[in-house]
Amino acid sequence: MKWLTSVIKNKTIKNIVSLSLVQGLNYILPLITLPYLVRTLGVHSYGVLTFCVAFNQYFLLFTQFGFNFSATQRIAKARQEKEQISKIFFSVLGAKLFFCFVSFVVLCILIILVPYFYNIKVILLFSFVAIVGDVLFPGWFFQGEEKMSNIAISNILARLSTVPLIFLFVNSTDDVARAALFMGSANVLAGIIAMIAVVKSGRVSLYKPSIKDIKEEIICSWHFFISSAAMSLYTVTTPVLLGAISGPYVLGVFSAADKLRQALQGLLNPVSQALYPKISRMIKEQDRTTVFQFIRKLLTVQAVFGLVVSLICCLGASVIIPLVYNKSGTPDVIAVFEILAWIPFVVSISNVLGIQTLLTTGYKREFSQVIITGGVVNIVLLCLLAFHFEAFGAALSILITEAIITIGMSRMIMKLKIPLFNR
Repeated sequence: MKWLTSVIKNKTIKNIVSLSLVQGLNYILPLITLPYLVRTLGVHSYGVLTFCVAFNQYFLLFTQFGFNFSATQRIAKARQEKEQISKIFFSVLGAKLFFCFVSFVVLCILIILVPYFYNIKVILLFSFVAIVGDVLFPGWFFQGEEKMSNIAISNILARLSTVPLIFLFVNSTDDVARAALFMGSANVLAGIIAMIAVVKSGRVSLYKPSIKDIKEEIICSWHFFISSAAMSLYTVTTPVLLGAISGPYVLGVFSAADKLRQALQGLLNPVSQALYPKISRMIKEQDRTTVFQFIRKLLTVQAVFGLVVSLICCLGASVIIPLVYNKSGTPDVIAVFEILAWIPFVVSISNVLGIQTLLTTGYKREFSQVIITGGVVNIVLLCLLAFHFEAFGAALSILITEAIITIGMSRMIMKLKIPLFNR
């Protein structure tokens, strides 16, 4: 009984459970809405929607600017300093709002100048609503405070409120713009709810950031942004480039498989997100031997769990895909999914090596170097493989890239003589 009580009171366990609830909802809802959208919109129109959402991810990357890592880490280290936390909070928020404004202006210019963008302007603009919502959502603050329950509550309330709108108002191929709007509105609602939670927490007092304060946060986050930008070369760029090379139908097939892969891979995220601020604090407060013993155990657990997820996905692809998507492009989606299925295992290892080890120990530049190398490799592979093998080639390109990044992270750790592999 004492053991159970200690587990319930453990903050890390609470955070993992809270994030698991969010991820669980993020898996369940796509499993409900994605098949409906693919069937209702058709693979071609769903491909157009995917392109618009994927393209706006560049603006998401810009507005986040790596603050999810840098601000989380800084808040975790300033736990007892309310004034410093307030300064970080409003400086980061100011930077994100400015980046959001710049992003919107750029999007409007592209819509005017690029004929294809002009033809799908409504879908692009409605997809941008999700970016506004992400700017408002202070997940980085709650993660640094290790109060993930606020993230869970905000996301759950928002998504449960907006998902029914998809089933009520998205009924044909002409409703693509509505689907984009409803998907984005969930982010806005979650952001509003989360901001209310920040005010009620009493952890932040009103602070007017100076330009110098905002520049300081941007500089602190620069290497994280470069890493995120490099990651986009094998995450965001893949669907955008595939759509340009092979067209909406092939992109629809790839996205149907990849969205399901991301949902299942997300089973690994709660542990990673909850432990990142904890390990950052441990590095500062405890001896390195204890910290690396903890990271080694985490590496083993995540690798085993990732392998189980990948095996289930690969071996069960022929059952999972028809069950989820009915008959919408089933044979092609299965073939792509069987390749993507191995990514959760590879990522479960690279996450611990990169984020939980290199970033928490301060090797931001070295982390960026590995990610940039992987991003460049993916662009080259994608252009070659997608041209010849379309969606199947794109899936293979991502898998090879993730494997190269994992090897690169392990080699960098050994090069820097970080005692992760030495007992």
